[in-house]
Amino acid sequence: MLFSEGGGQLSDRGTIGGVKVSHVSERDGKIYHECDGPLNVGDKVKAEIDWNVSLDRMQQYLGEHLLSYACWKLFGANNIGFHMSEDLVTIDLDKELTEEELAKAALFTNEIIWENRPVTVDYMDSAEAAKLPMRKFNSKIEGTLRLVSVRDADICTCCGTHPPYTGMFGSVKS
Repeated sequence: MLFSEGGGQLSDRGTIGGVKVSHVSERDGKIYHECDGPLNVGDKVKAEIDWNVSLDRMQQYLGEHLLSYACWKLFGANNIGFHMSEDLVTIDLDKELTEEELAKAALFTNEIIWENRPVTVDYMDSAEAAKLPMRKFNSKIEGTLRLVSVRDADICTCCGTHPPYTGMFGSVKS
C-alpha cells in the first residue's frame, strides 16, 4: 500500500499494475492515486513502493521529530509547524534560536541517531496518552491516538511513516 500525503509528509511513489504512481492523496475517506496511465476496474494488481523515495521521506520525517525534540528539550522551543517538499524540510519554532543553540540541537539530535534507538508506533486512548511526557499534545482530540516514540526521547501523535531505528536516518548538519 502506498502512503497517502498527510500530516505534513509527502506521499509515496511507485507503481500499481506496472503503471507509475506519482502522487497519492486522501479526500473524504477515499484514497486517490495519480497514475501515468489507466488501470482496469476490477483487475487484481500489484502495488510497489519506490523504496528510495519512501526511505528518504521517512528519514526526513524522523529528522523533523528528533530536531523538534532537541529544540524543545534543550531550549523550550516548541514546534508550531513544519514544511516538507521534495528537497527541503523546515521547522517553525515558537521562539528564535541562536546559531550556537541550533548547533547544540543538531549535536543532541545526532547523538540520538548514532545510538540507533528504536522507533515504535503504539495506539492508545487519548486519556492515557495525556499522562505521557509528550513534546506536544492536543487535549481536544479524543479517542484512540497513534503515537510515534523514540526510546528515551520524543513521543508525539503522528500519522506518518518512520524508519524502525534512528540509525537509519544518517545525521543532521548544522
